[in-house]
Amino acid sequence: MKKVSWMILFFLISSFIVSQNNQNQFDRGIIYYLMKDTKLAREYLNLFFYQKSSFQLRNGFRLLLEAKYWNATTKFKDYLGIDHRSQIGLVGIALSTVNMKNTATIENLKRAIRLNPRFPSAYACLGMEYIKKKNFPVSEGYFKKALRYSNIPEYKILLANLYLKINKPKMALQLMKSEAENYPKNFHYNFLTAQAYYKLDQFESTREYIEKALAIQPKSPEAKLLQAQHLMSLKKYTKAKSILMDFKFESYNEDYVKTLGHTLLELKDRRALNYLYEFFSKKEWDKDINRLMGLYFLKQIKKSNIQNWIYRSILSGNEIELLKQLFPDSYQFPEYQYLSFFGVKQIKWISDTTVLVIATLKSGAREKIFFIDTEKMKIIRALSYQGSFQNFFRSKISKNIIFSTVAAVNERVYLYAIEINGNRFSLRPASRRSLKMAAVLVGFNQQGDKVYITDRNITSLAFESPFSIVSIYGKKKLVYPVYPFPIYQYDFNRKTIFQLKINNQLDQLENIPIRNIQKYAIVCRAYQNNSQISDLIQRGQKFDLTSSKVIKVHFDKDLSAFIIYLSDLKNAFQALIYDELKNRVERVDGTMFLGKERYAAVEICHFNPRRKEIFILTKDKKRDLIEFNYASYLYSMLAKDVNDFCKNPREKMIVVLTERSNNIFYKDTNLELIFRQPFIKNKITSRRNLNKICNCQSNDRICFTTNNGERVRMDDQYKFHYQGVSLKNALHDISPAYDKVSVFVNGRLFVIDWAK
Repeated sequence: MKKVSWMILFFLISSFIVSQNNQNQFDRGIIYYLMKDTKLAREYLNLFFYQKSSFQLRNGFRLLLEAKYWNATTKFKDYLGIDHRSQIGLVGIALSTVNMKNTATIENLKRAIRLNPRFPSAYACLGMEYIKKKNFPVSEGYFKKALRYSNIPEYKILLANLYLKINKPKMALQLMKSEAENYPKNFHYNFLTAQAYYKLDQFESTREYIEKALAIQPKSPEAKLLQAQHLMSLKKYTKAKSILMDFKFESYNEDYVKTLGHTLLELKDRRALNYLYEFFSKKEWDKDINRLMGLYFLKQIKKSNIQNWIYRSILSGNEIELLKQLFPDSYQFPEYQYLSFFGVKQIKWISDTTVLVIATLKSGAREKIFFIDTEKMKIIRALSYQGSFQNFFRSKISKNIIFSTVAAVNERVYLYAIEINGNRFSLRPASRRSLKMAAVLVGFNQQGDKVYITDRNITSLAFESPFSIVSIYGKKKLVYPVYPFPIYQYDFNRKTIFQLKINNQLDQLENIPIRNIQKYAIVCRAYQNNSQISDLIQRGQKFDLTSSKVIKVHFDKDLSAFIIYLSDLKNAFQALIYDELKNRVERVDGTMFLGKERYAAVEICHFNPRRKEIFILTKDKKRDLIEFNYASYLYSMLAKDVNDFCKNPREKMIVVLTERSNNIFYKDTNLELIFRQPFIKNKITSRRNLNKICNCQSNDRICFTTNNGERVRMDDQYKFHYQGVSLKNALHDISPAYDKVSVFVNGRLFVIDWAK
């Protein structure tokens, strides 16, 4: 009897060990998949499924490794329909839906953990998801749990990779070096150890572990790039160039492009500028690229604007002492005051000396509203709120602010009212309950003490087919002729909110100080009073979101008229122009200005019903700017190859930037000034690197940004003056006095002078 018991016990222990070893193969496969090592991931997952027969799961992971995510999702979904408690199936469907819109990846992973709180691969996948969200403390916690609930050291790879991302190379080295010694044939242990040594400037140890990593995977582009960067640190530029020119990544790799550009710059290779511009076009506030661009032009006969590159280098995070060593003393190296934040979502000046900032102080911290004294550069007050920031709206007359946040779990909006009295700031919920809206539109009355709120979806639903709300069950609720969303009013004096009873009375809707509701009321009135407009809207209601036909509505500035037009595959512009005062419709067809042989999608850039004119930009390769008078049917081709344009009605002038040449990563442009009465076209040839028009409201103050990150002004003599750095792709806001700008760059909030 004892012998039988011992045999049963031995069998159970053996089964457990085999099962545990089999689970380890799955965990390793997931780890290497997360590290983008498809070869190793496939090997371990094949070993796992060789011992665990599950046809659908095996095929799901095979499709996942082949990057056929939609097909993989289908396989995992079918399997979970049979076994909804499968943690492996939940991990599979979570990974296959990572890149999809409105993904349920995190929910599926947390569900797997609820089913088995000791399931390490689910924790590992969650850690990677929170890296994407830049919530590094939560990510670290999940990786540590994965390591705790497993008996394999490979989970240290994910944790070390995180430490390297957040610039903690010592902690990465502590994890990886011992494992590299214990498992000398593991590429990732050696490679991450080399990365940690490189970040610690220990170059001899870096070389040792890079060579070990390359001996295991000699074709690894990541290891070769690190080897080249190591040689760059030793100033062995020729060897680094030889390595970099010998391989390429399958997809764009910013570190490779920047390193190669830097190497060619040091070797005075003329190809350096192409690589530097390629990187600058992708990541123009990287601190290294701004410094390198400045150094490149410093060595050229045509030096560009070196001072601008120095300003950009300082703002993007370069040490001033380093820049002083690299650039001549004749340049300026200003020390800007700043406040450090981990992330900033919004910046808004609320007075000439106070900025409101929605930010987090560190990774994983809750976002708050910070009020900042810009003269002393200190935080005056910080206020907390529920949910995640969405938008805020400020009265132009008073200092009252409505602030909206969205719940993380559903599409419901929380509203807060902010009142400002000197340096005293108060925040209170505007409503006791969240509002059932995805986002809000807000408008203030003339006194600024009452605010009106409605659903932001009206912006897209009311002015583009199918003019309806489609439920998750596929049912349509028509937008016209009954306004489909509630409208609320909040009173700052009484601190009360209530829903208005409009009953679709158009007079009341037109008096709501929300521009999109006023637009809706105009179209709705036309829908009721004009059969041609109602027929076209009803036609659009039959389209769906994927239809090749679309109907859109465009308004003039004063909301006295609108254009409603149908675009299909035969004619991109079949329009009705509706004059509200006369209740009259005029028909316009795209063939009137494009001809019968040409098809081109169009964009309405300007509409003036008083002058009966429309400015249209074609969206084909020609990019023509056309002025069309629908009273006389006369049209004028103003410009071709248009990149940007701005209309100044006061000066009766149009400023146009057209493409001169395309250099892949930037475009050289022609600048044209078109005067209409009399018609004169003036070409300005003194600058070719203008890329965007910032302002053209005054004839002597036309502002542009350039390909080199500058902001310049052209005066009435057509001469250009440097105004400061371009703040394109940097979150910023200009002060009410228009003399300062608050800008957030790479973790630092600055307040700098803004030239008028």
